[in-house]
Amino acid sequence: MKKRKFWICLTLIVFCVAAIISLSSCSADRDINNNTELGEQFMDCLINNEREKAYDLIKNTVTLADFMSYWSSIRPIAEGAKSYEMEQIGWNISRSNGQTAYVSAYQAHLDNGKDVLLRVTTFDNISGIAGLYLSDITDFISRTDAFAPAVRI
Repeated sequence: MKKRKFWICLTLIVFCVAAIISLSSCSADRDINNNTELGEQFMDCLINNEREKAYDLIKNTVTLADFMSYWSSIRPIAEGAKSYEMEQIGWNISRSNGQTAYVSAYQAHLDNGKDVLLRVTTFDNISGIAGLYLSDITDFISRTDAFAPAVRI
């Protein structure tokens, strides 16, 4: 009887340790391919109106003219803001045609009262940000039936 209890306890301990290791690796995957750092750098540039520095983060996938048009569309969101708080709300890794895409989604609350959804996409073979999506979701948050216009690169 004692041997049976011992083996049951040992099995439960091994199961618990395996579950803890599995859960910790799952949360570690959320910060993938440096996306969080790149997202924070982009938000810092947006807040400080540093469009040249922001362009440097994504210059390998978009022309300067296209980026400047995008910048003029999103910059008003950050008018008057001095800081923000950003929280990761999702992530995904996908593989296609031998390429791996890392997508991370964040919600940022700016101190000017605006809320934004930021999605950062990176690839192993491209330096910096490969794709960027930023949307003012202030209206959406305040009224569940309203969507704000979005701009995508």
